[in-house]
Amino acid sequence: MGNSKTCPSQQWKVYSLATSQKDFAKDLYLKMAEGSSGNIFFSPFGVMAGLAMLCAGAKGKTKDEIKSVLHLSQKSEAVHKVFRDIFAQFKNKDEHFELRTSNLVYIPEKLSVLPDYSAVLSDMYQSSIKGVNFADSKAAVQEINSDVDAATNSRLKDVMPEGDLSQDTRMVLVNAFYFKGLWNKEFKKSNTIKTSFWISSKESVKVPMMRSSGYFSHGSCGDIGASVLIRKHPERCNITNHIMLQGGNLSMIIVLPSERDGLPKVEAKLAKTGFISSLEKTMKNKLVDVVFPRFELEETSHLIDHLWILGIRNLFDGKAGDLSGITEDQRLSVSCFVHKAVLKVDEEGGGGEASTCVESSLLCVHQPLSFRVDHPFIFCIRDGTSGFMLFTGRVINPLS
Repeated sequence: MGNSKTCPSQQWKVYSLATSQKDFAKDLYLKMAEGSSGNIFFSPFGVMAGLAMLCAGAKGKTKDEIKSVLHLSQKSEAVHKVFRDIFAQFKNKDEHFELRTSNLVYIPEKLSVLPDYSAVLSDMYQSSIKGVNFADSKAAVQEINSDVDAATNSRLKDVMPEGDLSQDTRMVLVNAFYFKGLWNKEFKKSNTIKTSFWISSKESVKVPMMRSSGYFSHGSCGDIGASVLIRKHPERCNITNHIMLQGGNLSMIIVLPSERDGLPKVEAKLAKTGFISSLEKTMKNKLVDVVFPRFELEETSHLIDHLWILGIRNLFDGKAGDLSGITEDQRLSVSCFVHKAVLKVDEEGGGGEASTCVESSLLCVHQPLSFRVDHPFIFCIRDGTSGFMLFTGRVINPLS
C-alpha cells in the first residue's frame, strides 16, 4: 500500500502519523476490552480517518480534544495530505486483496455546508457530507445504508440500525471497512480439520483449523506471557519486511498468550508497554508449523462512549462543541458515530509453486517450531510500508 516514490519529507509525515495511530489504536483497543468479554474487531485506520475528517471542521477545545486523543502533533494540513495519499492507494485495484471503505458524514438537510469543508472531505478523504431529514428516521436510515452499500460494492449492508436516529439528531458519522485478503502461501484445504479451540481454560468449541509450515518471524516474551508471529516470504527471509498477505506489503501479526486463559493478563501487561510493537523486538526468522482457526468477524461499534472516556467530549456536546468549520450553525454536534468492520480469514491464497518447493526441502532438514493458535489471541493487519494498522482485534471465540 505504500508508495516507494514518496518524497522523504512526505514519507516522514506518513511514519509520524502511523506512530500516532499505533498509540490511538492501543488506547481504543484497551478501552473496548474493558467493557467486553467477547471478540473485538475494528479498523484503527478507519476510526482515525473519521475523526480526522471531523477535526478538519472543529475549532478551539473541540479540535484540541480530538488531536489529543489521536496523539496528533502534526499540523492539520499534513495529516489530511497523508490520508489523501493512502486513500488514493486504496482505490488502486489489487487482485490479491479486496478493501472497501466508506466514510460518510450526515447533517440535517436544512443546514448549509461551508465550501472549504466540503473540499477537504472530497479532496483528502474521498468522502462527502450530505443533508438528510432525520425527522423521517426510517427514510434516513435507508438512505445511509444505501450509500454505504453503494460505496462498498454491496460488501457492507445494514450498517445503521433503525432506532438510532430521531428529529433531534444533529450529525452522524458512518465509518465502514471490509477486508478480504489472500495468503502469500495458501493453507491447503485438505489440511483443515475440525478440532478444539479453547475459549476458556475448561470450555472449548470445535473449529475448522488450518495448517501451514514455512518461514515466519517469531518471538516470545516471558515477562508478557505471550509469543508473536508474522509470516515472511521465503525469498525475503533475510530482510525486515514481513509479508503474510499478498498485495503491497500487508501482514497479519498474531499475539498468542502462553496460557489458554492468559489473554486478560497479556492485555494488562501490553497496556504498560508499546503494545504489539513491544513483542516484535524479540522476533527472529524461524521455520514454524502453524495451526490457525478459520474465522470471520463482523463487528458494529457505537464509539461515542469509548471516545468520551478517552477524552473527546465537546464533539458530542451541542452546547460546548465548536464545529463552525463545517457549518455556521452553532448547535452542530455529533449524535452518532457508527463503525463497522468485516474480516474474512480462510484458506484461500495464491502462492506460487516455487515457494512451496523451497519450504518443503527445508522441512526435511529442520524440525519446525509449533505455533498452535487454539485459544484466544490478539491480531492486527498492518501495512509494512507506511506502518498503518488497518485492523486490529482479538478472537475469543471464532464461531461467535
